[in-house]
Amino acid sequence: VALYLVLAAIALFAVFPIVYAFAGSFKPNMEFVLGGPRLLPQTWRPQNYVDAWKLANFARYTWNSVFVTTFVVMGSLLVSSLGGYALARYEFPGKRIVTVALVATLFYAGGTITIYPLFRIVKFLHVHRGLWGLILVQVLSIDVAKIFLFMGYMRGIPREIDEAAIIDGCSLFRIYWRILM
Repeated sequence: VALYLVLAAIALFAVFPIVYAFAGSFKPNMEFVLGGPRLLPQTWRPQNYVDAWKLANFARYTWNSVFVTTFVVMGSLLVSSLGGYALARYEFPGKRIVTVALVATLFYAGGTITIYPLFRIVKFLHVHRGLWGLILVQVLSIDVAKIFLFMGYMRGIPREIDEAAIIDGCSLFRIYWRILM
């Protein structure tokens, strides 16, 4: 019982600011400023959401988010799965060095270190004033964890399927795209 009471108190402590902010979003401006620390508004004003949507141009920002997310997810999946495919299925000179380098950077969080060089590259390519620069940086900033997930997935599929596909005339990319993916 004591454990559940402590957990409930922690949950209440964690959820309260979210509930307070959500309830405050329905308050009129004057009540929000002068109303004190009341949790629920005296006057509910759902028009705040309509006003915010129009005044802050949320439609444009929502579209930008959907656009960037779509291309980043598709591009990241393509790049990571191709990397995992190459490392899981083929032997090539330097494969061990590439794998060791990827493992060495697995837990490296280089956001603050790499942000300026990435910006310089995007600026050099003249895509720094639009969404394509952001998409390019996100897709080509290789996430090693995703590559290793694809490697594990592709190692779980028998190589005999690849051999049968080659006999049937499939190219390497077609094996990747049609069979493994």
